[in-house]
Amino acid sequence: MVSNLITRAVSILLLIGASDLMAGNPASTQYVQQNSGSSSPAGQTYTIGEYAQGGVIFWLTLDSQHGLVASIENMPSLTGTTFQWTPIGASDTTIGATGNDISMGIGADGKPTTTGKINSALIVAEYSGSLSSTYAAGACNAYSVTVSGVTYDDWYLPSLAELGLMQSMQSTIDSVSVLHGGSSLGTNKYWSSFEAKTGNAWSQDFSNANQASTSSSVRCACVQSGLFNHLTI
Repeated sequence: MVSNLITRAVSILLLIGASDLMAGNPASTQYVQQNSGSSSPAGQTYTIGEYAQGGVIFWLTLDSQHGLVASIENMPSLTGTTFQWTPIGASDTTIGATGNDISMGIGADGKPTTTGKINSALIVAEYSGSLSSTYAAGACNAYSVTVSGVTYDDWYLPSLAELGLMQSMQSTIDSVSVLHGGSSLGTNKYWSSFEAKTGNAWSQDFSNANQASTSSSVRCACVQSGLFNHLTI
């Protein structure tokens, strides 16, 4: 138990570092300022619905240079298409994965971080000894896409707020995903990384936009917090 708490604390410190995720307006000021200078042309901008870094852009910062990318496919599991929130056979425990908003900051590693990404890191750290394909956050953590020789492996299980935004942008995400060989989100239920209580987490039903806490098995789609002008994510 003590080792789990230490691991969890270290994970938070490594992700947040000296930059406060909620300070000011990180989506348009702090975030951009801390990432001036890059390996791509200065001022390169992107658009909602664009295929980038192996997924579909569904949210952008005000400068249109940074944002969130949805995976173009549902994650496959050992049982087909659904996952538990906790690994099969693992004991239920309270993790503290309770971040839930749409914002972007900088982690100690210099990469963009969000509440969904921090939640996911806490979950993966808690169940580091478990097979990744047996639980939702582990599946996203293990997911990677290679495009034009560049591998993007910084995927995570979205927060509930990010998942809700994905549904509002579903038509765009679905059409671009299918165009690039992926699949549509459909009318399925999807996990978020937002913990409700011990053994339960929040999910979103894409058939009616209902958000509810559950302990059953549902589907998993992943998100990447993209620093688009720095390709070594």
